[in-house]
Amino acid sequence: MQAQTLRVGEKATLRKAFFRSGHGVIYGGMVSDSVYSLVFTFSFSHQAMAFNLYFPESQRDLTYQDWRITILDVRPDYISLKVDKAR
Repeated sequence: MQAQTLRVGEKATLRKAFFRSGHGVIYGGMVSDSVYSLVFTFSFSHQAMAFNLYFPESQRDLTYQDWRITILDVRPDYISLKVDKAR
């Protein structure tokens, strides 16, 4: 997948599935000079959940379910990331 740039509050869809379900990631911004936040979302029909995770700026490789997320650049107002299927 190509690199995506998300501003604070923007969502990237990781997977869309049947009947209005899917997974996504939202950039939550930087909570300090060295910590950034990603919000992972899951929805199915009329039900949804989200959880906010905090990462040190030095952490550039993440795994969420069957996705590998590589952080290319992180700034207070945007994040550049690349999402690939984990093998």
